[in-house]
Amino acid sequence: MSRFGSANAFLGGDTPITIATIGSAGPVSTPLRTYYKFNDIEKEVAAAGVYGGMHFRHSDMSGAQLGRKVARNMVKNYFQKLQ
Repeated sequence: MSRFGSANAFLGGDTPITIATIGSAGPVSTPLRTYYKFNDIEKEVAAAGVYGGMHFRHSDMSGAQLGRKVARNMVKNYFQKLQ
């Protein structure tokens, strides 16, 4: 889940973010979700795949670990300060 790792590096790890649910197919418990760390989003997305029966916990954790490595590489090699 490199998108969370790169957002974490770009915006900072403790940047609160609120995500709105728009046009969901079914009932949603809360239309606005607030997260205080990007890592919390990553955990919730992984859990949703497991709870929905689409993924195994181990594969989600391995994918998240790989995503963090990709994000670190991207930040190191492509996120450069502007002059």
